[in-house]
Amino acid sequence: FTIWAVLITHVLLDAFTVYGTQLWWPFTPTPVSNGLLFIVDPVFTLPLILAVVGSAVSRQRPMPTRWCWWALAFTTTYLVFATVTQQTLESRVRHAFNESGVTVQRLQMGSAPLSNLLWRVVVEDDRGGYYEGFVGLLDSREPRFERFELGREVLADPVVREHPQRQRLEWFTGNWLRYDILDNQLVVTDLRMGHAGRHFFRFVIAERAGADQPWQNVVPYDWHAERGDTDELQLLLRRIWDDSVEIPLKRWEADMRAPNGS
Repeated sequence: FTIWAVLITHVLLDAFTVYGTQLWWPFTPTPVSNGLLFIVDPVFTLPLILAVVGSAVSRQRPMPTRWCWWALAFTTTYLVFATVTQQTLESRVRHAFNESGVTVQRLQMGSAPLSNLLWRVVVEDDRGGYYEGFVGLLDSREPRFERFELGREVLADPVVREHPQRQRLEWFTGNWLRYDILDNQLVVTDLRMGHAGRHFFRFVIAERAGADQPWQNVVPYDWHAERGDTDELQLLLRRIWDDSVEIPLKRWEADMRAPNGS
């Protein structure tokens, strides 16, 4: 029973992240993801670790069982709080876009690093672009977003559009993809993970000899992606408590358009 409980809960927790998981395998709908938990969330994980370690070393029964139940109660409450927070902030974001006259085609929200008090938002509009920004539970100002292009015009080329690995990535990410042409290489970015200029997954999927030459599909390989440093992490943590902190998404996004991934 314990093994099955671990396997089932692990899969369910994966579904609570923006990366998601194939919850309905072997069927093939888009993998389930909802962004309630950051990929590494110490607030959620540490109580469980402490309860397991405490249970392993303690000789006093039934104290270990009590610790496990307290940890389970805490993490369940944490998920409920995250759900309520996400729904509350999503309503605020949709209202802000409605007031600005922007049509929201779809929206994704994911917990920011180390806290579900701050959330990263990606909104696809009806003009071939997307907005990105952060919104916090403690904010007193209206949400602020930056707009970027998705670059889907390149999909008019049947060679690129029919690329089997590209199609597979489109399915897996729910089509949260951006396309950039850099040094005659076509780079596709998974917009779900990371943030502007600091995305975890970027791949070259096609190449060409020149701007007037046809695309040739290639076996996808990693494109150099910038990684955030501790200063950027500290900036995001400050943003939780102070909504006047400016997150320079425009400047970071420029790294995505740098040639040679530099």
